[in-house]
Amino acid sequence: MITEYFVCFADSPGSLQTNVNKAIENGWQPFGGIGVNILWLRGEARNVIEEMRLYQAVVKVAKEQVKE
Repeated sequence: MITEYFVCFADSPGSLQTNVNKAIENGWQPFGGIGVNILWLRGEARNVIEEMRLYQAVVKVAKEQVKE
């Protein structure tokens, strides 16, 4: 059972990987896929990203009780 939920975020894939790895070291587990939010520049430069944010949900799961 999931007991805690948190969203890691960053503005580059490498930074997100670092943040999620730190969360894993602290007992969190990735949950689901990655979300991406991109803000494009307007005007002539239509293929230029002004800002990008990547998200990864992470959760903590209750340890199962051992049945005796």
